[in-house]
Amino acid sequence: MTLHDKNKNRQAQIFRGRGGLQALEASWRTLQENLPDLRFIHYYGWYKSRLENTEPDPESIVFVLASEADRPIAIFPLQQVVIRRFGLALRTWEIYWPNDMGICDFVFAKTSAHSHMLEWLIALLNERKELAWDLLRLQDTLVDSCALY
Repeated sequence: MTLHDKNKNRQAQIFRGRGGLQALEASWRTLQENLPDLRFIHYYGWYKSRLENTEPDPESIVFVLASEADRPIAIFPLQQVVIRRFGLALRTWEIYWPNDMGICDFVFAKTSAHSHMLEWLIALLNERKELAWDLLRLQDTLVDSCALY
């Protein structure tokens, strides 16, 4: 799936599960090489190891790749879960975390050009029926994370 952002020439591609992550490897590695404040939770290898070895439901994981002019600018690792509260079943996208430390993040450079990435992600989620949602949960992010930027 590709979404074209008419205002910024930004495109989105959705990758699901193990096969999706594999297809995303070259773009992810290009992106991580250019991140000025790279942390372990931004590395492709963390996600690959988890999906291949311990993730019980790899197909519930999606990776949204944002590109401009065929250049990767952001990756949003998301997990689809249902949260039940007060008799409601909320279709929830949350940041996927592939580590036992419980911290997670999106993957992009924190620059003024990318200051609206969360708004862009929300617009994408609203546009695509297969990504239907009631709640976006940005749990366990560090104060200086990409997700909170």
